[in-house]
Amino acid sequence: MPKYLAICFFFTMYFSASAQHLRPHDIPQLRLSDFQAPVKTDAPYPVYMNVRILYRLDSIYIIPEQTYRLKVITMVVPYAPGSFFDTKKVDAKQIPQLLEHERGHLIIGYITANRIEKELSALTYSADYPREVKKRFDDIERNLSYLHREYDAGTNHSTDGNNQKKWNLKLKKMFEETYGGK
Repeated sequence: MPKYLAICFFFTMYFSASAQHLRPHDIPQLRLSDFQAPVKTDAPYPVYMNVRILYRLDSIYIIPEQTYRLKVITMVVPYAPGSFFDTKKVDAKQIPQLLEHERGHLIIGYITANRIEKELSALTYSADYPREVKKRFDDIERNLSYLHREYDAGTNHSTDGNNQKKWNLKLKKMFEETYGGK
């Protein structure tokens, strides 16, 4: 029995110590080259950043009673083929401001990814873990999608400079909270 407890303690420490791997240095600065999709003619705004979150199962541990613990790793991708920037509708002076605003959407992706890693790595699964992980991943991603809408509304799609600064700080803090550091 003590050996079993030691193994459980090791896995608990491993999972809690290695949960969130995405840090601020991982978040790229955006450039116009990150927006490669054709501009949609019916788009309500001249800029759109498509952020994708991918995951993989890094480690799979079978624990008693045919249950599984997993280590989930995420990756956030600013998906250029799905992102557009209409430089014809945007004054050149506004480009840095809009790129910074779109980077906020990318940061929300990183916040979501770290939360996904933490939550999915903390759960116990059945032998049907691939389906269970996918469902939980989709649920978390859907539940956090409100942040994008709140961010756009709060900054008036970057046109409210004072609120954009507040949101930049808020997103920075939210991201730091996902990995417990600065």
